[in-house]
Amino acid sequence: MKKPPSESQPRFIQRIAPFTLRDGFSNTDESYKLNLAEVQRYRLHKLRKAVIKAVFDIQVPSKPGGKEGPEKAIDDALRAYIRALQDHDYMQSSLASRARDPFEFAGWRLDDRKLFESVIGELDGDVEKRKSDLAQDHERVPIGYGWETESDTIRLFSGLSSQSRSREESSAFIHRLVIAAFGAAFLIGPMWLMMLRTELWTKLISTTVFVAVFGLIMAYFVKEDNDVLSSTAAYAAVLVVFVGLSSES
Repeated sequence: MKKPPSESQPRFIQRIAPFTLRDGFSNTDESYKLNLAEVQRYRLHKLRKAVIKAVFDIQVPSKPGGKEGPEKAIDDALRAYIRALQDHDYMQSSLASRARDPFEFAGWRLDDRKLFESVIGELDGDVEKRKSDLAQDHERVPIGYGWETESDTIRLFSGLSSQSRSREESSAFIHRLVIAAFGAAFLIGPMWLMMLRTELWTKLISTTVFVAVFGLIMAYFVKEDNDVLSSTAAYAAVLVVFVGLSSES
């Protein structure tokens, strides 16, 4: 009987190094990147396998006798899988409210790079051989900007260096700016269109198109059904009020 293919070894760690178009990769600086979301997805995969195995043990018990053992096994497997799924959902939802991914350890940040160096230094065995094995199995990922150096001041209590904090605050500001521009465009755009084209059919068609596009965008970015419905209904109500006022005038 043909054996099923073995599972490949997961790769959670990436090698990273600063990169410039003039000099290429740095020969002195190198670090790693670890994403806990990938680790959690791998854990979910293993737990799904444990649930399936527990169900098969109930349907086709490998040993004669009662089913107390397999039933306990499936209870434990389901409980662990549900808890891991809840943890995964929390990891995904927490990204929306944070400028920095709390489940990503990236060596371009000085504080994370020092953590990687500390862990590698504490490993048993030949540290240089471990680094060499990682170098053979993992291609380097170029980092074009934001590589922090020793000259950056580490904020011990926040865990962020001054350069990293400034970059993430700028990223959060740009994100808020894009949201503000999006909201302004969807309100000012139909307002100008309805004032320049006063025909009733133009107002109705533009309102329909803008509400439909707004609803599609909300359905793509917003996870909760009630939030999609309420935001689309509120936007439609604003446009309907504006159509009524402009028609009366």
